[in-house]
Amino acid sequence: MLSALGMDYLRRLLYYMIMLHDPLRFVHAASTPHHTLTVERTGMAYYGLQFMACGGVDLQIDTQQYALEGGWIWCTYPGSYFRYAPLAGVGYWHHRFVTFAGPRAETWVTEGLLPFPPQRVPDPEAFGERMDGIRELIERKERFSYLQAMHALEGILLDLAAARTELVERPAWLQLLLGRLRTGLSALPGYPALAEECHMSVSTLRRQFKAHMGMPIHTYLLRLRVSVAQEVLTETDLPLRLIAEQVGYRDIFFFCRQFRQLTGISPGQYRRMVQSSMSG
Repeated sequence: MLSALGMDYLRRLLYYMIMLHDPLRFVHAASTPHHTLTVERTGMAYYGLQFMACGGVDLQIDTQQYALEGGWIWCTYPGSYFRYAPLAGVGYWHHRFVTFAGPRAETWVTEGLLPFPPQRVPDPEAFGERMDGIRELIERKERFSYLQAMHALEGILLDLAAARTELVERPAWLQLLLGRLRTGLSALPGYPALAEECHMSVSTLRRQFKAHMGMPIHTYLLRLRVSVAQEVLTETDLPLRLIAEQVGYRDIFFFCRQFRQLTGISPGQYRRMVQSSMSG
């Protein structure tokens, strides 16, 4: 018979094994009611949902700068530079955050849920309770609490996206471009033709795309290719070589390397993980 300590160890070990293979893995979550430090990060390998319930923050994400007071939420993402400090004249802010990575996060990118610029939160107290709920579920380190946390996070992202949609619809040129990118994955994108179709120069198209989507076109396209590959791996038994060709790769080794860089596992491991979850 295992001791209580041994059972707790096995439970935690199982939790971390699950975290390595599930479609989303949480990196960290915390709440600091009186945050006064200046924090600077660059080249992070995961996404972050950052929430300010009250106070003020001097925020920079890549080259964009913001001075925010009250209830705000924003996203940090892989490869980005961000810096935040207490806003002058306020001196502190209540900081809640959750960081995460994995295939589910990349799906959220292609669906337009991530990333997004600072967004005002109309009811900071209620929103703070939702963030605290996610953190508490993560800290339980149990299988079902982890899944609940993942779905609670997705619920927040969906609500935020719906609020953004109510404020402004995606412009027609962006909807057209996103459709062209998805249907033309098997070939290299012809940026001059796409720009002409959107009635812009190539440089303007690139600048406007990043302003609306929070990332360059080539970064979005890479994440879209991996997301579509995940769909095909889940729904078919096609060989990896054919899947790679369908999403625009001529070199299967390059495809596998980029897939692993974004998801943390190889395409073969991802397929086995999905098949195992379906059979279970």
